[in-house]
Amino acid sequence: MARSVLTRGHEGRALDEGSRIPRGHCLANFALKPLLATATRLNIDVDAECNAAGIHPAVFERGLRYVEATRAHALAMRLSRLAAGRPLGLLAAEQTRVGDLGILGYLCGAAFTLREVASLTLRFYGIVDTTVRIELVEEARDGVVRVETTAQPALVPVLVEQFMATMVELSRQLTRRDVAVHEVCFTHALGGKTATKSRIAAYERYFRGAVRFGAAANELRFPREHLDLRVAAPDAALRGVLEEYADSLSGTRAEVGAFVERVRSALHEGLLHADVSIDGIAKRFGMTRRTLQRRLTQEGTALQTLLDETRRDLATRYTEDGRIPIAQVARVLGYQDPAQLRRAIRRWRREPKEH
Repeated sequence: MARSVLTRGHEGRALDEGSRIPRGHCLANFALKPLLATATRLNIDVDAECNAAGIHPAVFERGLRYVEATRAHALAMRLSRLAAGRPLGLLAAEQTRVGDLGILGYLCGAAFTLREVASLTLRFYGIVDTTVRIELVEEARDGVVRVETTAQPALVPVLVEQFMATMVELSRQLTRRDVAVHEVCFTHALGGKTATKSRIAAYERYFRGAVRFGAAANELRFPREHLDLRVAAPDAALRGVLEEYADSLSGTRAEVGAFVERVRSALHEGLLHADVSIDGIAKRFGMTRRTLQRRLTQEGTALQTLLDETRRDLATRYTEDGRIPIAQVARVLGYQDPAQLRRAIRRWRREPKEH
């Protein structure tokens, strides 16, 4: 049975240009820069296409600015047509680096695991693009990222492809591993009439997995254990500073539960390294144990409660999987022997889950 972890939709706010997200559907200028850079390499006259879409090219030379969604989509569609069948979204993603995504990129680079990267992306993606809703679902074996448009007209295909490909690209960069996926699904059809099989093969080479067009939903399926991959060089103290800035930039505070999900992720990783002490977890977040306790109390929970729930979830997952000996599961989760874990599992089966 699927368990939805986080869903985030973003609403614009009436704030000064360049400081916070404006009202209405829009995209940050840096979300379009990789497309423009790639189009330039393909000898497309980018300035002319910007002007034709009603966007002054200088907007991409400044700091953080926002482009109205209809014009941004028009520009993306024009560039895609001029790319003449080449996968512009994939080519743009391939050239994207973590730092190219501004504050969101730096936040993700300061996370500890891809699960935290996903949490931060859902929390702050509205800084980049207010036209989409992103959902992360954890199933028995797969993690699934779904993307839906909140704007009319719908998000154009090249931007959907760029978003999906960029998620994979940044996962590879952050973990320094050749991350592959199970399947990528797009609701749109693959445009053009020539060499369709070879074009699909290009997408499959990029994603290292199956690619399907004309699907019911835009979604990216990957091995669930990828969420636990470690980021190569996390920085908890930097992340704390960046989160405060991102909160002020988006004009919102974190939704209730976001911090709890991050603590769950830290506990999950801590169990794998036999360190789930309150001091160890607090250090990961760059705060004192008292601050951690206060934050969790404000959200109606406690560290021991979350630790018990995390053990329960992991024990259920690993024992149902059947590939890992129960003695190893018990050792990883901090139980003295398999019998103690079995008793805990029997108790959990009698108790209703609360999250």
